[in-house]
Order: sequence, then C-alpha cells, then structure tokens
Amino acid sequence: MTSETYTIPAGKDGVAGAKGDKGDKGDKGDKGDKGDPGAPGTVVTIGENGNWFRDGVDTGLAAQGKDGKPGENGKDGQNGKDGKDGGYYYQEGCHCSDR
Repeated sequence: MTSETYTIPAGKDGVAGAKGDKGDKGDKGDKGDKGDPGAPGTVVTIGENGNWFRDGVDTGLAAQGKDGKPGENGKDGQNGKDGKDGGYYYQEGCHCSDR
C-alpha cells in the first residue's frame, strides 16, 4: 500500500448553519465563601454649634437654614352667628353668658 500526502488549501467560509436547540440548564454551583466585613459607615451628627459633623469633624455647614421671608396675611374669616338673645347672666363666682 502506498501512502500519499495531499495539501488542501482552505476554502471560503460556507453559509451559516441553522441555530441548534437550547441546551439543558446546568446544575447549581456551590455557595461561595463569606466576604470580609465592610468598612464602618460615616456617622453624621449635628454639633452644639448647629453645624453638620461627619465622624466627629465639623463640616462648617449649618444644619438649619436661615429664616425665610414672612408670609402674606391670610384672608379675613367669616362673621360669627348672632347670639341667642343677647342676654347676660350672672352666676356666683363667674360671669357666664346664656347658661
């Protein structure tokens, strides 16, 4: 038997084939290791001087804003109802109307 060697040059890419079926879902992986504890958070407080403090350091920013402009006067209310008979009665120890 005689063996021969052939060199086959690469040809052009062919047309893409049809998409295959979706594979089965894989098994759930093992639970990962617990992470390291996080760094402590920033502690924000209001100091005796009224400023914001971050981790005990004065930010120089007031925690309360300046007073705003006064508001406009409200509308007058409705007049009250007239009294029953306008009588005024005296009771020992107090002055009471219409008791």
